Amino acid sequence: MQGMSERQYAAHVGLSRGAIQKAKDTGRLVQYVDGSIDAAASDARRAAMTDPAKQRSEPRNARSPAPKLKPVPDTELSAVGDTLRENGLAAPITGGGTTFLQAKTANEVLKAQETALLEAGEWRATATAADPGTVGYHLSALYSPIGWLSWERIVRAWEAAQGSDEAIRAFKNTILGETWVETGEAPDWSRLYDRREAWKPGIVPAGGLFLTAGADVQKDRIEVDVWAWGRGGTSWLVDHIVIDGGPDHQDAWAELTKLLDRTWAHQNGAQLRLAKLAIDTGYEAPAVYAWSRRQGVAQVAPVKGVEGFNRSSPVSGPTYVDVTDAGKRLRRGARLWTVAVSTFKAETYRHLALPRPTKEELAEGATFPPGTVHLPDWVESEWLKQLVGEELVTVRTKRGFARLEWQKLRERNEALDCRVYARAAAWIVGADRWSEARRVDLEAQVEGDSKEDGVMTPVLPDPSVQCAVRHSDARCHQVT
Repeated sequence: MQGMSERQYAAHVGLSRGAIQKAKDTGRLVQYVDGSIDAAASDARRAAMTDPAKQRSEPRNARSPAPKLKPVPDTELSAVGDTLRENGLAAPITGGGTTFLQAKTANEVLKAQETALLEAGEWRATATAADPGTVGYHLSALYSPIGWLSWERIVRAWEAAQGSDEAIRAFKNTILGETWVETGEAPDWSRLYDRREAWKPGIVPAGGLFLTAGADVQKDRIEVDVWAWGRGGTSWLVDHIVIDGGPDHQDAWAELTKLLDRTWAHQNGAQLRLAKLAIDTGYEAPAVYAWSRRQGVAQVAPVKGVEGFNRSSPVSGPTYVDVTDAGKRLRRGARLWTVAVSTFKAETYRHLALPRPTKEELAEGATFPPGTVHLPDWVESEWLKQLVGEELVTVRTKRGFARLEWQKLRERNEALDCRVYARAAAWIVGADRWSEARRVDLEAQVEGDSKEDGVMTPVLPDPSVQCAVRHSDARCHQVT
């Protein structure tokens, strides 16, 4: 080819390919015998035939510098490279500043070859069946033919699933065709210690929308952890409180009652109360039932932990339990919630293991992934060791069947228990089922958008979390 193609000349002059074709049809371009374009002669002819008032002063692509394209992280690029190499294609080199535009181009090339790749594929057995007449197949939706389920839709489904364990499980089951395996390896407490962030005790960082607490009753004390919850299950430890005196000390119950009326300052200026406090009934249940009944159902939820996983409904109930008040048995006295603690323990460990952006990436606008557990720099190593004080292991029953079981790695694990109860409290108030409109409404209240003349009127979307947000001058009434 002697000259330029239409595409090359369009890039040369900064016009679309359609405009170049139109210019050819009107005789404004000079072509060689083979149909290619004589660039120099065509530039001169176009200049002579174009009205100066309508002529560009400079090529379109010279008007502004090319935008700075965001590089693809090496981890994602390596994963794409593995896929390309498996299909006999050249993989991009990591660390070379590959951009998302280049990655998208590579994806388009791979898609163009996908049909041929699928036709050349073959089934390979990865296991020997005990019954030769029974054959099982495993195939990911990533192998969908062109026109079925595109990679773009799969990526969008994966991004939409972030922050919801149930959605991620459904994605792996129905899209990737993989089984869901619970992971419960205890994170390294020293790594959590190094990742702590700076904020003062009792302060709710930006992003927190409402507060819940988990209370663990011990023989000589009551330990309470207050957690703030935001979008996507992101959480922040706001306060750690130890109340001296066990369940047989009325002063301890009085101090716990005070927490229900206490407020915690939000970074944006709002004052937040507890939307729900979940208290364990595993130790001295009658005393816990009696106190819970006196407080009502608006802010207090007595809970009972049971082993096992239940993702569709990790919290069930409530059911009425009898309580004793001054020697008199009261029927339908307290409402007890049952919590599948294994579900929330596994979720906590997964969220603790989420990758975190570096300081440089945060400065460039990167954000923490949904579900990130933010821990303050005022928590001590003992608390962190308690948070990761259990591990999920596989044990064999007497009949030889395998089952998953949480086992303690150390004697004390109150931090993990309080975390599980606080998470259950968030589930009870409905946070896992809130609509987008409800979350936006909470954000508006926390940011002070509902204030008039300096007074914010709390209008929470769910009756069970009424009174969770208020400013100092607001009037808030519990709903019982």
